[in-house]
Parts: sequence; C-alpha cells; structure tokens
Amino acid sequence: MRDGVHVSRVKSTQPKSLQGLAFANVAILFFGLAGVLGKLSVLPAPLIVFGRTFFAGFVLLAVCWFWHIPLRAKRSRALQVEKDALCLWAFSAGVPFGLRTAMRNAPTYIRGIVAYYGPVDLRPMSSIRPGMDTLLQELSPICYLEEDVPNGAPIFIMRAGLNQPDINVSVDNLIAKAFIQNVSVTAVNHPTGHHGFDILDDDERSREIIKPTLDFVRTRLNAHHA
Repeated sequence: MRDGVHVSRVKSTQPKSLQGLAFANVAILFFGLAGVLGKLSVLPAPLIVFGRTFFAGFVLLAVCWFWHIPLRAKRSRALQVEKDALCLWAFSAGVPFGLRTAMRNAPTYIRGIVAYYGPVDLRPMSSIRPGMDTLLQELSPICYLEEDVPNGAPIFIMRAGLNQPDINVSVDNLIAKAFIQNVSVTAVNHPTGHHGFDILDDDERSREIIKPTLDFVRTRLNAHHA
C-alpha cells in the first residue's frame, strides 16, 4: 500500500508514507504466508482456521522475540519510534494475537487498534481442541470487551463479506458487543470483499476502506501530541 502499515509514530525525518514500513514488510510476509497456507489446505474449515492461527502464533512469537515489541522502552530509540504512542494493525490469522497484545489490560501506549478480516473469537474451537479453553479465551479479543472497557483504545474493524462465515460471525458479534459496551469502534464492510481484499480486490470499495483506515491511524497517533 502507498502509505504502508503505520505501527507507530516515527520520530525520524522520513516521509509519513514510509513510517512503519519495516514492520509492514514483516506483517505482509507473515499474514500473506498464513493466508496462502489456508488456501492450499484441504482440511475442514474449523481445522483450517486453527491451522492458520497456530502457524501465525509461532511466527508472531518469533517476530516479538527479535523485535522485542513488549520491551518497547529498550528498543524505541533503535527503531526510532515513540514508545508511548503506538497503533497496532493486525490482519487475518494475526488478529487474535495482535489484539490480545493491544487489548489485554488496556495498555496506555496503544492509541489505536485496526483489525482486518481476522477471527476475534476462538472459543468455538474448544470442541476440536479440548483442554485449551483458557488459552482460546485469552486469544479471543471479544472477551477483552468485558474488561478494561473505559480505558481501551479505539478500534477500527474491517469485515470482508466473502470471508469464511465463522470468521464473519465472530466479527459481527464483536461489533455488537462493542456497541453494547459503548466502546469507540469504527466498523466497515466490503460486501464483495475476499479474505485479503486489500491485495485481491482492486476496486473502489477497497480504496474506500483503506483510506479511512490510514486516516484513523494518523488521527490516533496525532492525538498523542494534541
């Protein structure tokens, strides 16, 4: 994308369109590979979701280890980011892991959350993964709307109409719960959008979604300096 993925407010003199580009490359590789593996899978849909999520988890752990995302205070100077003003943008199978980091205990340095076409409730998978109820709940962003709601960062969530039905059901439920809890949430839908619409669907509706997403991230990061 022209503006890349804005994961943080960069303090260097780089153009804004290049801010967060390094992390964007990691994110695109990570989520793109997860998507390809899912497309090639011949397993039943619930196992596809679990397989992609399981794979994504290991990759995300590796990214966090090498980039020391939780240790932002130590890495912020080297990465030229403002450690107290970050936005997190998660795609596909990375949504449960990314939103867990952004929503658990409502960290004050997370100023905005973006979720694209990913599952936000993994608890239904307990039927095929017995004994993992606690972990599945921890990785279900919808559960965090029941905790720390007043202090949570605003959410921008995207729904792809042609996505897997079970993913869309979880997205619909999260949006409904966010309204009930009076959470600051922006929800957009691409009626004919596929999983990975930002790569697969070169149409006007895709552009209508991507532009306000970037505006949302800029607004949330600029609010830190207001």
